[in-house]
Amino acid sequence: MKKKKGLKIFGIIVLLLTILFMAIVGGTYWFIQDKLNKIQRIDIKEDELKVSTKVEADLIDYRNIAIFGVDSRDDNLDKGNRSDCIIIASLNNKTKEVKLVSVYRDTYVQIEGHGLDKITHAYSYGSAPLAISTLNTNFDLNIKEFVTVNFDAVAEAVDKLGGVEINIESNEELKYLNNYINETAKVTNKTNEKVASTGKQTLNGVQAVAYSRIRYTEGRRL
Repeated sequence: MKKKKGLKIFGIIVLLLTILFMAIVGGTYWFIQDKLNKIQRIDIKEDELKVSTKVEADLIDYRNIAIFGVDSRDDNLDKGNRSDCIIIASLNNKTKEVKLVSVYRDTYVQIEGHGLDKITHAYSYGSAPLAISTLNTNFDLNIKEFVTVNFDAVAEAVDKLGGVEINIESNEELKYLNNYINETAKVTNKTNEKVASTGKQTLNGVQAVAYSRIRYTEGRRL
């Protein structure tokens, strides 16, 4: 009798563990699929990217990827959004070394069909294909891949990393930072938590995005 009771309890435990395992697997799958479904993908023809044969040969050992941070307040990452942040991730295929190079948004370049203009406008005029071809033709690069993020994606990434350490150097910076926090919190649907004082401290995602938007104080670059 005791043996049957023990087997019954064991069977219940196994059943509960199985259900728990299936729930964890199912939840993980749903979470991953939900994130993947939010990724927008576009197909770009190689001839749109304007990589010359010479550059292709010169940079054969390098894989260069464009990272665009656009000023989109919603999920639209297409035309009409300026790329306020442009970073080129350069991977050395031999040494596996990775370097990040920032291109200032106000750099004047030749944009096909638009003449001499700020590079930030290339994305607005023709989305990623025109922005990439502009980088390739003006800086002799072989970029064929890209990633575009908006305010929400950056704030989320910073939060996942546990924040970022920033030195708030002056009360003027603090004023602009807290002003930008208001709008950034609304756009990202996150908590509106102000920064109380200057000095080195850890900023959360909303605060970090707000800080990156400051460009009016002395010594800051556009």
